[in-house]
Amino acid sequence: IEDIQQQIHENSPLSYARGLAGIGCGREYLSQHHFIQTETDDILEELDGIIFRSVIYKEFTDTSLHTGICGLGRYLLFRLSNSGTDPDKIKTLSNTMLLIHVIEKLERLLSESKRLTPDTQLLLAQIDKLHIYPSKVKTLLLKYKTEEPDINEERKDTMIPFPHSEYLFSTENSSLGIHNGYAAIGLGIIEQINSQHKTWRELI
Repeated sequence: IEDIQQQIHENSPLSYARGLAGIGCGREYLSQHHFIQTETDDILEELDGIIFRSVIYKEFTDTSLHTGICGLGRYLLFRLSNSGTDPDKIKTLSNTMLLIHVIEKLERLLSESKRLTPDTQLLLAQIDKLHIYPSKVKTLLLKYKTEEPDINEERKDTMIPFPHSEYLFSTENSSLGIHNGYAAIGLGIIEQINSQHKTWRELI
């Protein structure tokens, strides 16, 4: 975690698979499952700022989870799903506002593609459960509806094998992310410590 923290900077990749969104979800996961005792608002403060500026100012053309705006949406969902989240806290309000921006940017992209991908449909279904911007979310789900997503189903189509430890020290490994990077290896260690604890794979 310290190694990843030291390497994060303003120009770090944003993507869920290989960048900040996935790393942030990994940290939230560790905190919510009590693997680390820390206040995530503190350790994710810098990352929150980068995500904030990206959602507000960046133009997105990719809706996917791994490389597009759905990855940032998933990060914000993780931040809001923390059981210790105070609904009146400035950080909570800020993340809620950002998620609304994500929804609006998704709406513009959906108006061009005219269809929900599995990633966009799953994200909107998860947001709907939190009752954030419900009128807009329900409208998008109905207007571009394909099939009802099962938000509890493990996504076997996107499962990524846990990388071996020698990959961590390979000169070819330049990724910090949750897809075969430092974050993936760190989460995989959880499974080695406790073979029954495999819920981290839902992140992938």
